[in-house]
Amino acid sequence: MKIVQLHVNDLTNSSFSKQFPIYMAALDNVKRLKCKLMVTCRITITKDTKVPNAAHFVVNKEDHTLGNLLRAQLLRDPQVLFAGYKVPHPLEHKFVLRVQTTSDYSPQEAFTNAITDLISEVSLLEERFKASIRDKQEGLE
Repeated sequence: MKIVQLHVNDLTNSSFSKQFPIYMAALDNVKRLKCKLMVTCRITITKDTKVPNAAHFVVNKEDHTLGNLLRAQLLRDPQVLFAGYKVPHPLEHKFVLRVQTTSDYSPQEAFTNAITDLISEVSLLEERFKASIRDKQEGLE
């Protein structure tokens, strides 16, 4: 898992300040996705018949934000051979994620592990950001 280090000086960095809402939106998307997996059937899993150990995950009511995050996280896993996504049409609010893994690792496992890793990574970022803000505010007082 990649650990993001956050320093107090980063709080004044305008590029980080502009990107932080994106990170927080990503955390919200990942948390919602995990809830969706447990509560509703917004994700459809189809086994790929042409390629071994591959599956297509259709995630409804999501967009490039979550699709790209999941793809990038899946590619960090050494047992994932391929991960890619596409949005079938700009007016359809869904994306299709294709995952191919090694023979001893299922695409469903890879997908679940990627979501779990993303949640912990973005939660760590959130904790460090809040701690840095507290430190900065204490330094100003």
